[in-house]
Amino acid sequence: MEPKLNSAFDYDTEKAALIKKSNSIENNLDFELDQVKEYLQEYGKNIAIIGGSLLATYLLAKLIAGSNSKESSIKLLKDKVSSTKSPVVHIVKQTAENALTKQIKSSIGLFLMSIAKQKLMDYLNKNLVKSE
Repeated sequence: MEPKLNSAFDYDTEKAALIKKSNSIENNLDFELDQVKEYLQEYGKNIAIIGGSLLATYLLAKLIAGSNSKESSIKLLKDKVSSTKSPVVHIVKQTAENALTKQIKSSIGLFLMSIAKQKLMDYLNKNLVKSE
């Protein structure tokens, strides 16, 4: 004769223990996922604000300062009329800004960048104190 196994009772208790453990793990994962979402939202917004302000400052400084490559440019053109195939060099000089205009643009750019820096530092300090 084979010994009787109380298998139904063992399987039910094992199943109940596994379901309880599974629910516990699921609750822990949900809690940790919520914490990660909050962390990413908080710091993601800060990173977006800082990046946007740096981009705006860069574009504003570029707009005010202009580019320095306007001083002179050299163009190489092929001479289609001559029988020789050597290139012809044409030097085109563009008008340069006067010194006063450059100084004013530089001063305005530095002033705006210092304001942007101060606002960024205030924002970062406020969030640092808030997080502590």
